[in-house]
Amino acid sequence: MKIAATVAALIFFMWFDPRVGLADPVKDGLDHARNAYGAAEAKAASDLTNAFDEQIKAVGPTADFDAVQQLRAERAAFVSFSLVTIPNSAVMRTAVARYQRATVSAQAALRTAYESAASEYAIKHGMV
Repeated sequence: MKIAATVAALIFFMWFDPRVGLADPVKDGLDHARNAYGAAEAKAASDLTNAFDEQIKAVGPTADFDAVQQLRAERAAFVSFSLVTIPNSAVMRTAVARYQRATVSAQAALRTAYESAASEYAIKHGMV
């Protein structure tokens, strides 16, 4: 709940600041953090997709068609619904763990940036 209030205060001050149009280093830092978050999420998803491709190539020559089909189905589900569909194949556990660590790290960095920006805006506007 604290994060929601922090984000609400941040949004309020960003859009209702009478000095809109002036250079705002807090907003610039937050924009940078959002862009970094998007890039980190995209890289993590790309790395996991590449891991799927590598695993499919590795399993293919063994003629285990069921395993290849399962990997292809999990890859397709991840690409289509990456926010809700995390692969559960045993062969993908390491790659999934890397993906989850990367996304959690990116989320934590963005959360820290939002909290820092909200704090700076609160100090700037005399709310502390």
